[in-house]
Amino acid sequence: MPSPNDYFVCSAGHITDIRNIAITQIQTNGMPNANLPLVFPELKTFLINQINFTVADPAQSFYDQLPTCCPKIERLQIMGDPSMTNFPNNFDLIAPTTLQTVTVSLPYHQSIKLPSHPLVSILEVYGSDTATEFVIDDTVLLPKLTLLGFGIPNGGNNLQSIGNFTAKSFPALTSLYPSLLFSTPPIQLNIDVPSLATLVFQDGGQVPPNTIVHFNSTQWLTDLTYFGTDITFNPGLTTFQNLKAVTVAKYTSPLYPFSQGYPPNIGIMNLPGSSISTITPTPIPSSATILDLTGCQVSMPIDFNRVLQNTTGNLVLNLQNNVPFLGPLDQEKALCKLKYLNLGGTGVTSIPDCFWCYKNEPTTRFIVPALVVIPAGFSCQITLDSLNLVTIFKQTIIKGRNLGWGSSVGGNILVPIVPNEKLQANISGIAMNGPPQPISIQFSNNHPENTYQFNVVEAGFIVSTTTADQLPNRVMKATVTFSTVNTFINHYASINGVLSTTSNVPGTYQFRFLGLPFGTYNVNISNDYYSIIVPNVQYTQSYPIVNNIVPDAIVVSGSIIQLEGNFGTYLVSSSVTIQNSNSQYNYSVCLITEFTTTRISCKVESPISSGLATFNITVDGYSILEQFTIQSAQQQCESETNHCANNGVCTPDGVCVCNINQGAYYNNCSKPYPFATSGQVNDQNTTQRLISLFGDFGPNALTNSSVRINNTMNCIIDQLESTQFTIQCQLESSPTIYGPASVQLNVDGYLFDSKTYLIRFIKPSTGGSTTTSTATSGGVTPKTPKEICSETTQYCFGHGTCDDNGICQCQSGFNPVDNCLTKFVDHTTFTSNATAPSTSIQVDGAEFGFDIVAIQEIGLDNEIVKELLTNSWISNITINNTFTDAVYQLVISNTSILADTQVTVNITFSTQSRSITFGNQQLLINPNSIKLAVSINGWEYSSNVATLRVVLKTTTNNQQSIEYDCKETDISSFSYDDYGTLQYLRVLKDNVQFNGRFIDFALVDGRTTYSQTLLINQTSISSNQSTAMIGITLPQCQSCVLDPDFTPLLVVNDKDSDCSSKSEDQKWKIIVGCVVGGIGFVAIAVGSTIYYRKTMRTKKYNQQMEAKLRSLS
Repeated sequence: MPSPNDYFVCSAGHITDIRNIAITQIQTNGMPNANLPLVFPELKTFLINQINFTVADPAQSFYDQLPTCCPKIERLQIMGDPSMTNFPNNFDLIAPTTLQTVTVSLPYHQSIKLPSHPLVSILEVYGSDTATEFVIDDTVLLPKLTLLGFGIPNGGNNLQSIGNFTAKSFPALTSLYPSLLFSTPPIQLNIDVPSLATLVFQDGGQVPPNTIVHFNSTQWLTDLTYFGTDITFNPGLTTFQNLKAVTVAKYTSPLYPFSQGYPPNIGIMNLPGSSISTITPTPIPSSATILDLTGCQVSMPIDFNRVLQNTTGNLVLNLQNNVPFLGPLDQEKALCKLKYLNLGGTGVTSIPDCFWCYKNEPTTRFIVPALVVIPAGFSCQITLDSLNLVTIFKQTIIKGRNLGWGSSVGGNILVPIVPNEKLQANISGIAMNGPPQPISIQFSNNHPENTYQFNVVEAGFIVSTTTADQLPNRVMKATVTFSTVNTFINHYASINGVLSTTSNVPGTYQFRFLGLPFGTYNVNISNDYYSIIVPNVQYTQSYPIVNNIVPDAIVVSGSIIQLEGNFGTYLVSSSVTIQNSNSQYNYSVCLITEFTTTRISCKVESPISSGLATFNITVDGYSILEQFTIQSAQQQCESETNHCANNGVCTPDGVCVCNINQGAYYNNCSKPYPFATSGQVNDQNTTQRLISLFGDFGPNALTNSSVRINNTMNCIIDQLESTQFTIQCQLESSPTIYGPASVQLNVDGYLFDSKTYLIRFIKPSTGGSTTTSTATSGGVTPKTPKEICSETTQYCFGHGTCDDNGICQCQSGFNPVDNCLTKFVDHTTFTSNATAPSTSIQVDGAEFGFDIVAIQEIGLDNEIVKELLTNSWISNITINNTFTDAVYQLVISNTSILADTQVTVNITFSTQSRSITFGNQQLLINPNSIKLAVSINGWEYSSNVATLRVVLKTTTNNQQSIEYDCKETDISSFSYDDYGTLQYLRVLKDNVQFNGRFIDFALVDGRTTYSQTLLINQTSISSNQSTAMIGITLPQCQSCVLDPDFTPLLVVNDKDSDCSSKSEDQKWKIIVGCVVGGIGFVAIAVGSTIYYRKTMRTKKYNQQMEAKLRSLS
């Protein structure tokens, strides 16, 4: 405890220091003024250390004045002041920016509380025998405190508890100095301060403490000092990893304090004057430097071999003045490993000879009693493990016995690793290259007789560069260049623990490794004595490297592919394979035809499909994958033939293999054959035996062909007059059945059966008049056609007369198609559609129209093979006073199989009459009529029996009728001819009738041919109306033309009658649609697999086809 000198110090008119004012006489001058404040503005030190401290008024404390009187105080010591009853209140307010060191003694406090302060770094707080506890509550905070002393220095001891030391209250505490006395039960000292490095129990000359010290962590304590035998550490000191020094005083137990082990990294152990009687056989850590047992009671025997087994020449063992330590030590060779041995004041009679071998060295290694002297005639016996030394950069290890503590003679420096057992030798004059050479080494500066000759060879090396290259057959060659190396010694290389297969290739130091993948490696270079790791050696593939792939434009079997790049210089072996991810033709070997350093040429052995191909190039056992997009013959075939016109598949060799059906194909499956699109009877006015058929009958001669008509009549082919596109044949006899006829072909075994009629036989005229018999009660009275006409047409509805043939001859302006009922109108309203070819015409508010909704390819079983929906158009419309011309081009997706198809619709309207040539007929288009022309080009057919169908949509009535002369006549929406072909469509709306007529021929490849119109389906949309789908069928052809027109008409009911109430306006209005003509198509034949079927009935409708068309309505 400090005892400062007594003095005042003044400076610049202020007191700066007050130190231990002596009070030898006490004189009463009255009580101090309690209202008088103290002011020491410059006071830095205030030290009071008095015994039997007396104050006049204990209620007035200098401590209470400190927060206001001394703003600059740095050091404060108040010992035994009875007026400090308020401590530690307001302690944190005392000079918070300057106060550093505080020492207080509180002899009258029973409960001592530690204060808080923002700056204090050194704090000592002591109590007396009245104190029962040191309180450290959760509010205590001393953030700058590094040293803390506390406790009961002397006197009696009533202390019962000490608060916990935590990092929260003491974040910077490094040193703790407890001053504790013996107590029962033991005092608990709990420490959880990671910054604490030093723990010193202060010895006040009293009975050693009885304390249990609990550490929350064993990682931070480095220095420990305690006294007595009654302090217990929990956990034990063997767990303190960083404890470097332990000092124990007043240790009265004979038991060795480290009998359970040492702190693992201990350096200094001081136990002077203790009652220890032995050193337990526990190895001292190699980190220990001092074991001081001066003045103890240690006696023999001691197992020095065990105790010193880890010693490496750093330990000083001090056994001085251990009187019981008696006897010889000459066989305790473990003592030779000590740095220093002090046996003075002991009863030792001999020591190991290693100490006598080096007695005269400048550095004293031992102290022994005076009676212990060097044996007479002593000769140092040095034992060497080997006289052959290998140096690593002139350094080596010498092992043996009695080697000493090192020397430096003749440039050779010996440094002890383990004194007398292992020395590190730095040898000068050793050649870096060559065989072993003799070198003399002296083990003592002062003992030249301790000199021995060794055979020394240098094994150290320095690597300058290490490179890795590839050799054939997956061999890596590591080439090592040394800046320093002894070529007399064999050197090796290993990677990942695997040695190279060859080493020390003469003059090159090349090492070979098998099967290593390319990458970065750490190469171990070694000899039998030394090794290093060369890190990050790059082993990269130098070949094969492909810079360019040059295939044939079309890759087929036998194609040559050239690979350009670097293929090495060894040229031992090579191979190439080609692979892709396609399901077929996805692998081929490419047979090597040329193999050089910069080029590989190979021939494709197997068909390979197009697309992104992976080339696997292997040269000398090394592979590389390169991707390149190739075009195979198959791909070229698919591109140029549109996948064989979707009627076959391209083989890998680029040849179209067409689908199998009853017909055949040519021109890469784009042209099916045989088929006939039209025909004519050349001698219709005579025998009707000479037939011409037009179509495509294949590229071969017709020598193995036959023709049948209606499946009953053979028609003999005229080979000289027939061509690929025309057959001239003659029936064996004249027909006996007249009307439309179908055609059957057999060309080289390939069959065709027309689904539509292609020719027509005319029944010969027999002459005479025609009569009709009518049953009466008296018999049968024949009626003439004229009579029948008059009855059925009500005398041509009063607008004409019936001729002898029963045909109405109408008055001017009336339409004979309706037996003079209708009259051409002179006013209509036509509206063109800018987005689609939808036809619409109005008469006095009544409207009629129809749409083209689809074009379909129909197969043998009436199934829809292909379908082109007409829902996207580009239009160009021109309008003047009398004429409207609207042209529509169908937009077809590029991805469609019908992408090459062209569909054009031309709708014209004129207020004037027009004459139109359609085929071999001249059509008169009446004023205010609509003409519709449809052109289809580029259709690719699936087979030779496929046909086309144009689908129209319109709205019809479920029931309808007209009335004339008080007679109501039902009007059927549809009427058919004798062959099942739809002839007329009639629709009544608000007493306006719309008529559509479909003629039974079309213009096909410039020729007229039979065209059948069918009602596909009719779907009710209300109780009164239905949507009708109408299909116009056409034979397979290259060019077809549809050219209908619609003419508006008025029905004039001018017959006076008395039937029910008459309208003022007795005119009924009707529009008659006239002539839905032929549809022409220019098409490319497309093959499909269609099996031969017999001729189908014209009214057979496929359910699947009906369902699909119904969805369009």
